[in-house]
Amino acid sequence: MLAIDDINDRIDAFLRANSCEAIEAAADRLGDIANPSVLDALLYRLGDAPVQEDPDVEDAVCSALVSLGVMHRLGNRNFRFVFRDELDPAPAELVYEKYRQLCPSCYYR
Repeated sequence: MLAIDDINDRIDAFLRANSCEAIEAAADRLGDIANPSVLDALLYRLGDAPVQEDPDVEDAVCSALVSLGVMHRLGNRNFRFVFRDELDPAPAELVYEKYRQLCPSCYYR
């Protein structure tokens, strides 16, 4: 298990990443730790142009969200958020309230 400082370093690296390759690699590292504290950062970046314009980057970010239990993989590069009533209150608020306007509508059922 990673220390909180290591998790925060990974979150910072993900949020600072500019290139598609760096975003993808950082998202993979966040997904590997599957810690709920990374959810905010992943949702924040999900609507970013580099994430939406590169299928591999989108897959990495969505796969990290799948590992956190807030998203389902429905097939090849086909993702949807878990229904609100199936999520704990904190993740539900982030997905369905705080980031609803930033995340593309295709992820909501």
